[in-house]
Amino acid sequence: ILDLDIQELSSLTTGGGDLENFQRLFSKLKEMKDKAATLPHEQRKMHAEKVAKAFWMAIGETEMKLKQMK
Repeated sequence: ILDLDIQELSSLTTGGGDLENFQRLFSKLKEMKDKAATLPHEQRKMHAEKVAKAFWMAIGETEMKLKQMK
């Protein structure tokens, strides 16, 4: 289920980045945070990395730029 959430998060701003999609993006982040809180520590860390990357991509940044920041 969590990977499906990440796919949905990644696709939320593909509709032109309008206000509705932006609001859905933050609602989805809250929902995913609540789900992740029930995971064991190591799984939660891995999930957080996936969520951060998906959010980065959803707001229009590139994977290359993300790698440059590491």
